[in-house]
Amino acid sequence: VRAAARLLARHNARQKTAHLQPDLAARELWLRAGHCTLRFKQLLARCLRGEPLQYVVGNWDFRAITLRVAAPVLIPRPETEHLVTLLWTHDRWLQQAQCARLAVTVLDVGCGSGAVGLALAAESPLVQVIALDQSAVAARLTAGNAFTLKLAPRVHCVHSPVANFTPPRIPPHVVVANAPYISTRDMQKLPREVKLFEDPEALHGGRDGLKVIKEILLWSERWLRRQGSVWLEVDQAHPPMIARWVQHHTPRLQFVKAFADLCARPRFCYLRKR
Repeated sequence: VRAAARLLARHNARQKTAHLQPDLAARELWLRAGHCTLRFKQLLARCLRGEPLQYVVGNWDFRAITLRVAAPVLIPRPETEHLVTLLWTHDRWLQQAQCARLAVTVLDVGCGSGAVGLALAAESPLVQVIALDQSAVAARLTAGNAFTLKLAPRVHCVHSPVANFTPPRIPPHVVVANAPYISTRDMQKLPREVKLFEDPEALHGGRDGLKVIKEILLWSERWLRRQGSVWLEVDQAHPPMIARWVQHHTPRLQFVKAFADLCARPRFCYLRKR
């Protein structure tokens, strides 16, 4: 609660959420809030009722950008920031964009607030993004964030499930997805605040957690350009399951490697179209 109070006071003082200074005394932060004291108390009361701090604040930092966040669209998480780092360091298409050699189109499936796609677009002017989400609320939120970040000319937002998505005239170079991947059994274990405030359809991936991921892989095998990349954020149990499934169902996709998150858990899959 003390950390939440500090962040809320910083929010009232118009300071970025990424730079919390835990050494500042709560009283000092309260005084900094000035005329916003009443609002500060209202925001803190929402936290005490269990609402996630990110929704209470209304925006959250993701890498170098600040995103508007709102329930029930999923909150951007630090693990996903690491996925963006892996894209820049290991994807050959994005490395060419980073070196100003090639304009690259990224399909961001399950875009949510737009974190992954907008971070990539913000970090290279040669990245164009198709932001896709089955939730109309999420697609609108991404569009709003793109406009605020002055990225809208390079970001096209689409409300559609991936299985029904009409492919673009020019196939994407990269598909990246933080899709629903929580199994039916694990949905019961989610923290209370996640169950109450975040969209279950953006979390639940079916019995084994792979329902939407399989749809993404089938779409990618058909529509992704040759030698294109697929990057997935998944449950730590999924990489070997995905590798086996790809062998039998999407032979034009090659499972390249599973990468660990910052806690050394295998959480990211990299595939390439042959």
